[in-house]
Amino acid sequence: MEEFARASPSRTPELMDDPACDAAELDRALDALATINRWFGGTTAIRRPIESALGEWTPGELLLLDVGTGAGDIPAALARQLRAGGWSPRFVLADNHATTLRLARDRVPDTQGFCFVRLDAPRLPLADDAVDIGFSGTMLHHLETEAAAEFLREIDRVSRVGWVVSDLRRGASLRAAFGVLAVTLLWRNPTARADGMASIRRAFTAAEIRALLDRAGLERAVVHSGPIRWVVLGGQLAD
Repeated sequence: MEEFARASPSRTPELMDDPACDAAELDRALDALATINRWFGGTTAIRRPIESALGEWTPGELLLLDVGTGAGDIPAALARQLRAGGWSPRFVLADNHATTLRLARDRVPDTQGFCFVRLDAPRLPLADDAVDIGFSGTMLHHLETEAAAEFLREIDRVSRVGWVVSDLRRGASLRAAFGVLAVTLLWRNPTARADGMASIRRAFTAAEIRALLDRAGLERAVVHSGPIRWVVLGGQLAD
């Protein structure tokens, strides 16, 4: 059993979500989060199931959607791998924070094939099956419970082939791991340190994610859970 209940995002704000957040401070925090994604599984959680699902396909054009792109580091890494495998991917990178989106555009090494769009989850202003694959990394904890269920329905609706959603798993293991990061990688990054603690409190457990999938009516989805992160695969990626 988890030792603490989930905190409401509206009552536990994150500094990086503030539209008035200083751009330089935001950039430093995004840099830290990109490093954490690279070192501690955030990037792999998204990239690996997509590459695995596409492994049996003949490479060609591919349209992917990233909701809550942050630094744009995950789609940038995915683009490199897909291109190396012979694919011609195009990406829609979406975020609701104007400054974050601008910084992501500056951070992506090669923006060819990338489109940057400002939008608010949970609703996605896209037609059914508008993209081949949708994904979202470490974004769901920003949403209240009902909005999170609606977002899962939405990403399933707009993704023709399938989708991947991954986020932190609330619990003692995550809190202990973050305690180490706070005094090492993040010791000079107060924004990322403060938001990390808020994210832990707002995160869903694996059991809560399964309940959200039931609430969203998504039977074709599976949850994989580790000590500090869970991953949900939907559509053909769940097969």
